[in-house]
Amino acid sequence: MNRLLRLAVSPCPNDTFIFGAWALGYLPPMQGTRCAFIRRDVEELNALTESPKPAAKVVKISAAQAVLAPGPWTVLNAGAAFGCGAGPKLAVPSGLGKPLKTIAVPGLRTTAATLLAGAIAPGGL
Repeated sequence: MNRLLRLAVSPCPNDTFIFGAWALGYLPPMQGTRCAFIRRDVEELNALTESPKPAAKVVKISAAQAVLAPGPWTVLNAGAAFGCGAGPKLAVPSGLGKPLKTIAVPGLRTTAATLLAGAIAPGGL
């Protein structure tokens, strides 16, 4: 019997590096299991955990979304790319002489958006 395991990852460099050999078939297959990789934007991946019928059984999500993921999801002890001195960066044009009115984030449920919200809260930044 060959069951299908769908894994959803983003096309970001971290995911490409971590899952590349597996997705390209360079690793021996798991016995009785076929794997299919779904590539989506990080915000779409975060939303998969809220779907009643998610498109994948294994989903790479933002660290901030991990604490919000409802239901039967389990955070694995491998695959994280979050750490001190790493992660989202805030960049502004050189010589910007006026206050920022808009800040772009990769999605409202991403770690970048969560950290930014904490930084700009009263007493932040």
